Amino acid sequence: MKVDVLYAVGIDVLEGIKRFSGREDLYSKFLFKFVEDPNFQECREDMKNGDIESAFCHAHALKGITGNLSMNQFYQHLYAVVELLRAGDVEHAKELFSDLEIEYDEVIDAIEASKA
Repeated sequence: MKVDVLYAVGIDVLEGIKRFSGREDLYSKFLFKFVEDPNFQECREDMKNGDIESAFCHAHALKGITGNLSMNQFYQHLYAVVELLRAGDVEHAKELFSDLEIEYDEVIDAIEASKA
């Protein structure tokens, strides 16, 4: 796993490994599976279609996953979107989500590039 590539996009690998009881193999397994997780794409579609309740559910699930994987930078930005959706501030949530889409692609690219 190329740790420097992950740190560059705000993923704290050492913290993540600690969350997985020091098991780097287990952390890596779940980190690499993140690229297959459908929650971001589902949230994107929900936001476009105006299904805010479903968008909130997918964003909230994704927030938990990114927190557990110590994707700290992405988690913080996602947290803001979740809280805006929770408060019913859909317009601001959509604005932030559009920036989040770029960051998501960067995170996915970094994970793919970090595979040994």
